[in-house]
Amino acid sequence: MTSYFALDLGTTKFCLAMCQNERKVDLCQLPAGGIKKGMLADFAAAKWVLMELLETAEKKFSTRIKSVAVGITGNHLRYYRAEASIKINGEKIAVGTLNSLQERVKSEKPDREILHVIPLRYRIDAREWLRKPLGFRGQQLEAEFFVIDSDRFYLEDVMSLCNDSGLEVSKFVAESIASSGVTLTETEKEMGVALIDIGGGSSDGIVFIDGIPQHSFSIATAGNLITQDLSYGLHISKQDAELVKQHFGLMTSDLMKPLSLYDLSQSKKQINWRDVYPVLAPRIDEFVGLLEEELAPFHRMLRAGVALTGGGAQLPELASYIKSYLHLNAFKIVPKISMDIGDSFNLKYATVLGLLHSCVVGAQPHAESSTYLRAFINWLRELSH
Repeated sequence: MTSYFALDLGTTKFCLAMCQNERKVDLCQLPAGGIKKGMLADFAAAKWVLMELLETAEKKFSTRIKSVAVGITGNHLRYYRAEASIKINGEKIAVGTLNSLQERVKSEKPDREILHVIPLRYRIDAREWLRKPLGFRGQQLEAEFFVIDSDRFYLEDVMSLCNDSGLEVSKFVAESIASSGVTLTETEKEMGVALIDIGGGSSDGIVFIDGIPQHSFSIATAGNLITQDLSYGLHISKQDAELVKQHFGLMTSDLMKPLSLYDLSQSKKQINWRDVYPVLAPRIDEFVGLLEEELAPFHRMLRAGVALTGGGAQLPELASYIKSYLHLNAFKIVPKISMDIGDSFNLKYATVLGLLHSCVVGAQPHAESSTYLRAFINWLRELSH
């Protein structure tokens, strides 16, 4: 019996996910500790929560957890294009040839840890660029890649956190790559789409044009900062601010039912959308402005629009706000999990489910012929909303 495990060390929650017996997916989560803006900030606090999560998850899953795939985000990640070439001297291009090109790209950054080397296109001699060069012959093969790398020392810190808690790290995966694997369809990628995974501490984005990644980025504005604004602006607790945020969002209707709460001085107050909107809108304007800058080079190519996932994407009317601001289609998108697995898998679990997906794909060298992977992919394709 093969089991895969994934760990999302988020700013708001730590989440462990398990995929077992081809069809069984389960989750366990606890409020986060020691993470700020998506990055490890307090080793002791994070270790305490992770060890508690591990103990709770092993009881819930009824199995021992030894190895996990871990999501990585933060401003230490770098995204860029790289080129490499290799002499093939008339030999037929094989998988080993393409692997050699990827290894050349990896060897160029010895001071950084490369997480992903994604092939974009290939050219044989002076011919036109193509996507699939296997089986062709020529003198020289060139390639362009989309690369994501990381601060090596930071990854060592995260690995130490996991090791000290009793876990081995099977792989690190950039969270934008993970989320895109279980949310976007191939059609959306071909049309041109930007996926924005809005978490508690950061918002990770990735842009696909013609089916391949063209750009990735991270924005420091996310759900916790918005909640904090409401807490300060309305003089209420963060718990109540989260309640207010999810109730009103960016609504502007007098038909919205007011909320009765106690402020920090224990005075009862009624809050309506007219109190919330002036506090919320400036922060959302800031977020969408930063998003606009990242998407500007691709604006006319985003025919599918902007897809929103992650816990922060649950903010009411956020998609409509972005659509009117950017003049692009904007929509919420959930992980594509079938209903018979459970109805708890909403868009806030996109990252951890994407990490699980990367484990299954990585374990299947011949993915097309794998019964296991086909079952996994089939229910990933079914929308759960």
